[in-house]
Amino acid sequence: MLYNISFDICAIALTGMALYTLFYRRNHHNRFSRIFLILLLMHMVALITDIASSFTNSYPSATAPFFRDAMNYIFLAVHSSEAFVFLYFLIVDLEIGHTTHHYINILLLLPECCFILFPLLLNPWTHAVFYYDKTNHYVHGPMMYMIYGAVYLYLALCLGLIIHKRERLTQRQYRTLLYLFLLSGIPVLIQSLFMPHQLIEMYFQALGFYGFLQLIDPIDQYYHPVTRIKNFQAMINDLSPYFVNQTSMYAIIIKISRLEVLSFFSQTSDISHSYRLLITDWLSSLVKRGHCYDCEYGIYVLTTTEDPLSLCQTIQARMASPWQYRHHTYQFSVQITPVQISEDIHSMDTFIHMVHIPYFHTKQGCVFQSVKDLARESKEFMTHQKPEIPYELQEALDTFLHGFATLTPAERSITDLYIHGHEIREIPDIACISVNTVKKHNKNIYHKLGIKSKEELLIYVDLFQRCGRIQDLYSNAK
Repeated sequence: MLYNISFDICAIALTGMALYTLFYRRNHHNRFSRIFLILLLMHMVALITDIASSFTNSYPSATAPFFRDAMNYIFLAVHSSEAFVFLYFLIVDLEIGHTTHHYINILLLLPECCFILFPLLLNPWTHAVFYYDKTNHYVHGPMMYMIYGAVYLYLALCLGLIIHKRERLTQRQYRTLLYLFLLSGIPVLIQSLFMPHQLIEMYFQALGFYGFLQLIDPIDQYYHPVTRIKNFQAMINDLSPYFVNQTSMYAIIIKISRLEVLSFFSQTSDISHSYRLLITDWLSSLVKRGHCYDCEYGIYVLTTTEDPLSLCQTIQARMASPWQYRHHTYQFSVQITPVQISEDIHSMDTFIHMVHIPYFHTKQGCVFQSVKDLARESKEFMTHQKPEIPYELQEALDTFLHGFATLTPAERSITDLYIHGHEIREIPDIACISVNTVKKHNKNIYHKLGIKSKEELLIYVDLFQRCGRIQDLYSNAK
C-alpha cells in the first residue's frame, strides 16, 4: 500500500511559516499564543511522523519493527489529540475557562483519555486500534473508529462553542475560526471516504492554521477583551497616518460621565458587561465607513469620512433615552465632541490627551463640547493643574481610600498585580499561590473596597491618577 506524501510535505512548509509568524510577528508569551504554539508544534510532529509512518507502512521490510510501531503510535496519539488542544485553545481565547467548574473540565478530558490514549496504550496487547496482517500490511482495527468518534466529538464541541459564544468574537475572528474548523473537519471526511491514500487532511489543517495567524490581529493587543471591538492602541495605529500626512478625517469623541461609569461598574459583571455590549454594538452599527474604538472607562471614539453632524445628532437623541437590560434601566450623561483631524487639531499627542480627559457631568443629559474647550482642559491636565473634583466623587475616593488602608499585605500585593495589568488567571503563577487562595483574597479585597469587579478597581485607580491623588493612594497603603 503506497501513500502520496506530497500534501504532507507542503503542510510542513505551511506549518513552518505559521511557527515563524507566531514567533516573530506575534506576542508568543501570552497564554493564548502559547497554547496555539503547542498546537502548531503538535501538528508539526504529526506531519513528520505521518510521513515516516507512511514510508514504513509502505515498505515494512525496509525498516525496523520498533521504528515502525513508534511512528504509528506517535502519529495517532499526537494527531488525534490536536482536536482536544484546539478546544482548550478556544476556551482560553473566549475567556470562559475561569468560569467552568472542575467537573466540566474532567468531562472534557474523558474522551481524550478513554477513547484516544487508553486504547493506544492497550493496543500492543489488544491490537484493536491497528495491527499488521499476515502480509505485514498496516490495518485499522475496530477501536480506530472510537478514536475517530472522539475527534469528531471534540470538533463538534469546538463548532458549538464558536457559534454559542460568537458575541465574544469580532466578525473577522468568527469567520476565520469557522474557516479553520471547516479546513480541519471536512478534509478528514473526504480523505476517509474518497481519497484514503492522498493524506490531504493535514495539508488543509496547516493551511487553516497559517491563515488563522495571518488574518487574526492579536486579540489582547488590538481588541477590547469584553466588547471585542478595537481598543485605544488600535485607534492610535489607525489614526497616526492621518496626522502624519495631514489627511482629513472626522472623529467623534463620546464620553460617559465618570461618576456614572463608577456607579455602572458597581453592578454585577453580567449587567455591566451586557450594557457595555449594548452601547458598543449600537455605536458600531452607526459607522459604515469607519470604526468604533473602546478607549476604556466609558470613552468611545468613532471615525468616519462623512460630515459627523447628523451622526452626533443621532447619538444625542439615543443617549437622551434610557438603556434597558432585563429589569435594569440606565440613563447616561454624555459629552460629545466632533473633531476634524488636520483642521481642528494637528498633533496625535493632543488628540490622545483630549480622549484621555475624563468627563464629570454637572447636569443630566447629553452635552456638546467644542474642540477648543476640550483641548484647553487637556492642556490644564498636562500642566498638572488638579481638576475640580465633584463632591460625590471626592466622597467616593475618600471611602475607597479608607478601605484600601485596611487591606492586608497579601491582599495589597494581589491588588498591585491587578493595577499593573495582570489578569486573574495569571495571579496564581506570579504570586505562587493556589487558585482558591486568589479567590479568597479577591472576595476580601472587593468587600473592603466596596467594589464588585476588577474593572471597578481599575476605574478607581484611574480616577486617583486623573484627580492628582495617586500619591494619597500609595502613601495610605504604606
